[in-house]
Amino acid sequence: MYERNELECLFADKHHIDVKDDWLLRVQSSPFFKAKEKYGFDISSSVCISKRQIKTIQEKADSGLTMIHFWLNWGDQMRFDTLALETNSVYSVQSRLLSSCMECGKSFVKSLKDGDYLPYDDAEDDDVWIIDADKLFNNLKVEV
Repeated sequence: MYERNELECLFADKHHIDVKDDWLLRVQSSPFFKAKEKYGFDISSSVCISKRQIKTIQEKADSGLTMIHFWLNWGDQMRFDTLALETNSVYSVQSRLLSSCMECGKSFVKSLKDGDYLPYDDAEDDDVWIIDADKLFNNLKVEV
């Protein structure tokens, strides 16, 4: 079991998640402003994650059934002539499915470097993907 920090406790309270359950939290507090322009993804559901971060999450997970919650949480922001509206969304996936998401969700997962498809096994630790979390994670079947 994990010792929860203050942010995790706040998240659990706000989203009615039991702090004793098997889950990990990844917070993204800044929007990816170029998501729509460069990749065709909605700013409010775009998650950026590197292979190194995925490996770290999988190492921390107690099991393949550990839920990973991606909390996208920011206020209205404007950059690059793009307005990102306030977002407070949660997208969840089991840790065992995280790396396979990079394989099965080709149209919802793109390499940050060039916008092309990048298989998980071909990626270096510093390679980063942009994920349309709303389309990818909400279409996955979660088994318990």
